[in-house]
Amino acid sequence: MKRKSNTKRLLLPDTLRGFLVIEMIVYHLLFDLYYMFNANIAWFAGQGMRLFQLSILSGFVLLSGFCFPMGKRKIFRAAQVFVCGLIIILVTVLVMPSQKILFGVLSCLGLCMLLMTALEKPLTKINPAFGFLLFALLGLLTYGVRSGYIGIFTHPLIELPDAWYTTSFLFPLGLKNANFRSSDYVPLLPWFFVFVCGFYLNKLVYKSEKALRVLPHGIKPLAVIGRYSLWIYMAHQPIIYGVLWLIFKLK
Repeated sequence: MKRKSNTKRLLLPDTLRGFLVIEMIVYHLLFDLYYMFNANIAWFAGQGMRLFQLSILSGFVLLSGFCFPMGKRKIFRAAQVFVCGLIIILVTVLVMPSQKILFGVLSCLGLCMLLMTALEKPLTKINPAFGFLLFALLGLLTYGVRSGYIGIFTHPLIELPDAWYTTSFLFPLGLKNANFRSSDYVPLLPWFFVFVCGFYLNKLVYKSEKALRVLPHGIKPLAVIGRYSLWIYMAHQPIIYGVLWLIFKLK
């Protein structure tokens, strides 16, 4: 089926993004309470919250890849997201060095989008179903790169050379040295592969008449949040921290 030109935004992707934004705000509220204000919520450091965080991140990256083919001014959008990531790096390093973010989700997404502007044409030539499975497998295999191995998700199969982790400039790939610290760390491996899975998911959806009928539908309040997710992301942490600081200061 030929892709129709969009004259308006599709509600479903924005609705899903809006839902993820709310989840992200909840997670960062709990993060600040636990790590910055020493709230008695020890369960936050448990495996359940780690999985919750992973599901939010996976959703954002997959959805960003899904929306990439539908976007206009792709290089401008990629640069915009990457620059926002640089602003977060600068602000956290200067204002909150103990919680600095050196390569977070916006830095990763910006680079993913820039890479896709160059790779979109050759990747489009691959069968979408095969491409989705291939890059999903690559994502699983490289999930442990930041921990020094190739494997199936958290199960190591091949240990990577220690020498790869001695530099101070390969951390965007997941090759971080022992001194690297980042409160939010989203390297290209495996997340670029998750982004590409979203790209192929878009291709699969646009081949399905039933799936296409669903895309225009959603929940408008969530869709509004999703539409402005970048600016909400930039603003939410300072607001959360400021409100919590006031609450704990006035106790």
